[in-house]
Amino acid sequence: MASKQVPAVAVRDGIPTPTAVEVAAELPLTIILNDMEIGTVLCTPDRLEDLVVGLLFSMGVLSGTDEISRLDIDSTKGMAWVESGSYSRLSVQGGLKRYLPSGCGGGAGFYTLADARCQPVSSQCIFAAESIGQWMSEFNHGSQLYARTHGVHSAALAGSEGLLVFREDIGRHNAVDKIIGRCLLDHLEAGDKAVLTTGRISSEIITKVARVGIPLIASRSAPTALALEYAADLGVTVLGRYRKSTFIVYTCPERVDLEVRGENGGAMSFS
Repeated sequence: MASKQVPAVAVRDGIPTPTAVEVAAELPLTIILNDMEIGTVLCTPDRLEDLVVGLLFSMGVLSGTDEISRLDIDSTKGMAWVESGSYSRLSVQGGLKRYLPSGCGGGAGFYTLADARCQPVSSQCIFAAESIGQWMSEFNHGSQLYARTHGVHSAALAGSEGLLVFREDIGRHNAVDKIIGRCLLDHLEAGDKAVLTTGRISSEIITKVARVGIPLIASRSAPTALALEYAADLGVTVLGRYRKSTFIVYTCPERVDLEVRGENGGAMSFS
């Protein structure tokens, strides 16, 4: 279950009232790769297959789902077992076993861009500002779990057909990992897609989307300075502080078509 009811006391105008409220569930999930413990991630117990695949890919341990020969998850025990004959030993050596936070303060990231071993995104896809606006409008109203708990982040994969994948988690990194995992499991083309997120865009988030080849990320929140350095080097377009038709394009603005059609059919541009 992604949420649970708990007893609480609601206070309105100084008057306490016993009540029950819904809160987001939190699961410590330990990931075992070939009998080696990778770490434990705190997450929402939902879409865990997506999370495990996306996380291992984002960390550079796996380069694709074809390297996975077995994946078993037991949410009641908080365990995930992965078997692979061709994982990256470089990514798991030297103390990778660790406690991985849920992602609001920090995720399984890299200290430098060289550590991430990412190739620049080569996509030549152009995204219409109107389409991005439609995606963000749908995305910002899509989380029923947030509406009930106010305790999760959301992420989505968007393309020409609209929102293709929508995931939620207590951690913003986890939500993005779930998107990446599902993209890999469904063998979706990444070069013409965008990631939408409710969270701050950090350097770790940039390396995640760049590694899978997604050229654009948009958020109603803002990026960090280091994230923008990474994005510029990796060719990722970053849109932030998105509010209706108002937003900031921080990097690679050539990938965003700012012309829209007015009511009279004439062309307009965002300034």
